[in-house]
Amino acid sequence: MKSTPTEWPRSVSQDMAAAISVLGIPVSVDQSVDTISGRGWKTFLLGMESVPDEDIGRKSDNRLPNHQTKTIMGLIRNKQLKEGDPHHPCLDVLRACKARDCLQDAIHKGTRYRLAKVQGADRYMLVPGEEDQSIKQSTPGLVTRSLKLAASLSVLGCPLVRIGGTSGSAEFHFALAGYGQPPVIAADLAQAYRNKRLEAESPEHPLLWMMMGLLNWDAIGDHAKTKGRLLLIRAPGTGRASLVPEDRANGKRMDAVKRHLRIN
Repeated sequence: MKSTPTEWPRSVSQDMAAAISVLGIPVSVDQSVDTISGRGWKTFLLGMESVPDEDIGRKSDNRLPNHQTKTIMGLIRNKQLKEGDPHHPCLDVLRACKARDCLQDAIHKGTRYRLAKVQGADRYMLVPGEEDQSIKQSTPGLVTRSLKLAASLSVLGCPLVRIGGTSGSAEFHFALAGYGQPPVIAADLAQAYRNKRLEAESPEHPLLWMMMGLLNWDAIGDHAKTKGRLLLIRAPGTGRASLVPEDRANGKRMDAVKRHLRIN
């Protein structure tokens, strides 16, 4: 017997919903309002498990793993996933969400951030403080206006030289070489992502998972506003899944997702 949305696991965290969604787990939103106070709140409903290949019309001998939502969420919350698989895609998406929030804080409030290594993982997080002077005074190797790309590169150890532009059109200036072993070259990785070479040569690269998670975060937010259905689309040959609002399925959003997933 298939579960119904009323039985699905719940979370109040949009970041968690986005992180879970990349595994092919459907997401819905329950919005409630207190009729006395008028206060509203939203809860994210997460499918019991990832959607099987055959349920989305795909036949393949290389079956994707089945992900149980409660199990994954429990492992995240009790830190066991971080201990057992510190580079798990869900953890990377959560890190990218936090990095995006820090960058938005830096843009709008002027808070200064630096990179700090995540314990036990070849990943980084933004924490309040100043980068080393050698970084701040270096010549930028990449300039991007993409908040999603900037957040994802930060998680992979690419330090910011500075943030320029205006609050409505911020420019993220990254150092030529990042931290980590081997160090990430921000410009090379960004170019590989944009021209689809990264997808072709390394379809499970963490940058692809994080970018998809941040795209899904936006789609979930749109869904919360419109209450329209979210369509789940898998990337061929990988476990990554994208969420697309149904009312945008034939528009630019769907075209962007298809390009990202290399779907004709």
